[in-house]
Amino acid sequence: MKTIIDGIPESLVILIENLRTQLCDPAFKERHRSHAKAFTRRRLLTFPVVMLFILQKTARSVQRHLHEFFQMLALEANADPVSAGAWTHARAKLQHTAFIELNTHCLLPAVYSAPSGQAPQLWRGHRLLGIDSSILRLPDFSELYEQFTPVEILCQLGSTGV
Repeated sequence: MKTIIDGIPESLVILIENLRTQLCDPAFKERHRSHAKAFTRRRLLTFPVVMLFILQKTARSVQRHLHEFFQMLALEANADPVSAGAWTHARAKLQHTAFIELNTHCLLPAVYSAPSGQAPQLWRGHRLLGIDSSILRLPDFSELYEQFTPVEILCQLGSTGV
């Protein structure tokens, strides 16, 4: 498969290559799986595939996204479709620390360091960064409030009541 990189900034290509290298690194997998036997068998939902699927973030149903994801990857032409239940089991084998390490070692250096010694591009004198504004609604449990600070959800009309 040929990768088309015409018109893509070099810093983005480097970021993607760093992510690819990190996701395929056996030591990275060892550090971020839930137990020693996780991701050892040959399955469609391998460690890199599970990570990529999570990183895609979609508003579609899990089953539809799985179907489209595996069609794009074309990993197994005649394989049975991956079920949402299989996805849930595969996701449970993954520790959250994988995303912390990816953020620390791949994303933040790419965002905050100037590529090849160049000064970062500025907009009206400021460095502009895009931030995902997704909202995650957690169940109303006191144990969760100890870990996550609740924030009132507002829109242009005021409180959404959640």
